[in-house]
Amino acid sequence: MTDEKPPAAGAGDCDAITAPLCGGARQILDAARRLFAEHSYEGVSVHDIAAAAGVSKANVFHHFTSKEALYLTTLREAALQTAAEVESLVAGPGDHAGKLRALAGLILDKMLQDPQQTRLLLRELLEHGTERGRELAQQVFERNFQAEVSLFRQAQHCGAFRGDVDPVIGWLAMIAANMTFFLCRDVLRHNPDFNYADKPEAFLSAVCDVLLHGLAAPASAAPGRSREPVS
Repeated sequence: MTDEKPPAAGAGDCDAITAPLCGGARQILDAARRLFAEHSYEGVSVHDIAAAAGVSKANVFHHFTSKEALYLTTLREAALQTAAEVESLVAGPGDHAGKLRALAGLILDKMLQDPQQTRLLLRELLEHGTERGRELAQQVFERNFQAEVSLFRQAQHCGAFRGDVDPVIGWLAMIAANMTFFLCRDVLRHNPDFNYADKPEAFLSAVCDVLLHGLAAPASAAPGRSREPVS
């Protein structure tokens, strides 16, 4: 689209990919975030964003060098909202099993409390992960990834978690469970065997039990015995 071309060199004073937000950039970013979440990247023009923010296109380009820079900023901000909290949790006191449960709860809470942001991130991963993979990995998700995986690595280092398991796989199992709950619970609630749709805490407790203890029964366990499901 012609209205999405970047301005001349020197503009983009508040491009939040490399600098903090300032002035009217927040107003523009909030409007862009809402529109991108509702219509996807291709379905939104800079004209649409400017109109929603109540500014001119020139003003949008004053703060952001291009539509893509603005889009990546919305994604990066969505991801980094949890990064500082995760880093604090990992560095704080407590045993690693408790931290794992707290981390899983923090991530799922963020997803459920701001579904618009969550859908924005998931849409980008599903629709543009191939062509924007490097930008997503380096500019959007890297800090979160490092903070979250570090919990698994720390637990392995002190012997709390198995050392023969790839910590990235442990992290992915936790993230996959959270994403499945977010995406599927309104369907799964109609499955009589799924009793967690309105009980995210119980869901996370069960997931973390599997992550921490596995599925294999101890050799001494009586065959056929299992824990009662949540009712």
